[in-house]
Amino acid sequence: MRVTMMAVGSRGDVQPYVALGHGLLAAGHDVILATHADFRDFVEEHGLEFKPLAGSPRSMMESPEGKRVAGSGANPLLFARTFGKSFSGYADEFFRASLAACEGADAIVYAYFALTGYGIARKKNIPGMLALLQPMNRTTRFPLQPSPIFGTWNPIYNWTTFFVAQQLFGQTFKKEMNTWNRRLGLPPVPVGGFYSMADRENIPVLYGYSPTLVPRPPDWRDNAHVTGFWYLGAPKGWEPPEGLLRFLEAGEPPVYVGFGSMTTKDPARTTQIVVEALQRAGKRGIILSGWGAMTGDRLPESIYHVEAIPHEWLFPRMQAVVHHGGSGSTGAGLKGGVPSFAVPFFADQYFWGDRLARLGVGPKPVPQNRLTVERLASAITQATSDPRMKQRAAAAGKRVRSERGVEKAVEAFEQEVARFKRY
Repeated sequence: MRVTMMAVGSRGDVQPYVALGHGLLAAGHDVILATHADFRDFVEEHGLEFKPLAGSPRSMMESPEGKRVAGSGANPLLFARTFGKSFSGYADEFFRASLAACEGADAIVYAYFALTGYGIARKKNIPGMLALLQPMNRTTRFPLQPSPIFGTWNPIYNWTTFFVAQQLFGQTFKKEMNTWNRRLGLPPVPVGGFYSMADRENIPVLYGYSPTLVPRPPDWRDNAHVTGFWYLGAPKGWEPPEGLLRFLEAGEPPVYVGFGSMTTKDPARTTQIVVEALQRAGKRGIILSGWGAMTGDRLPESIYHVEAIPHEWLFPRMQAVVHHGGSGSTGAGLKGGVPSFAVPFFADQYFWGDRLARLGVGPKPVPQNRLTVERLASAITQATSDPRMKQRAAAAGKRVRSERGVEKAVEAFEQEVARFKRY
């Protein structure tokens, strides 16, 4: 079977789909991964066929609008408005690229914002399914966005958070989806937008996160599959830098601090906060500059700088892991078996930070827009000194490593394809 996968977002958003693509290849399928040109080399280095989609997440995140979104905190309105405005500028190109990527496909697997996949699969009358890195089906068991006002275990509030998010993002992309549907000869999107429609139309969903972290709610339908994280591992032939190996051998395990694809208005100031927090906690550190949240300039000898590093190799060698709360970093930290916590910037990063704290494998999140030396140092100290937190993190890591997320996702994919063919 020829499968087109469509992934949209940052490196952390795309990487799980590369892992899933490997699993589909191993199961005997032909796989195309359609994503941004920023990731062509990354996709092809891992042996998958690449097709381009429009848009550059890095350019967006490095723009003034992107930095404003990164500093927006738990404000979904600003995120939706800014992303929607950016996307509308290349929506037509995105549609045309999607059609080209799906030519000859027997099934389409599409990510949260790659909504062209829905209409193309329906037009071609082939299986189409969502592949998501965060829960989006409505449930009364937990909220999509924790709230200090209403709590997080009120069933009505929990369900409402999903409904509001579905409406917000459904309306954000409704105009573009209706344009695509007209070109495909399909009816317009209903009033509630795509994400409400996805629930009503019973669209299958592959969820690439761990049931250890977010157990599958009993009020979900049976074609919403929580499979486990889709781990990729280090690239074939990758070797760690000699300088990093020497640094690791020179003292106690360090604390990792990295914010991936996030950007900040003042990277030097963010770096200063992180350095001073590590020093106040009395810990060596490894910091990742990523797409520009921090810099590697003038660091003390107790801190080592990397621009990029395979998390699955590095994290088990750390005392603790501090990340931005993206799904991929959250999964890698959990798999590493050491305490980890989030410095969330926006969107679902708050959700993942909250889930880590609830699981007891790390301190409560320290939001980026409230980041101070004192708060970060306190959280690092707790993560590296609490023996029960270390035990829970080790136990959770062991469970996560046994979950076979990619294999289960492939099994679920083939199950849903067989179900589609029966009707």
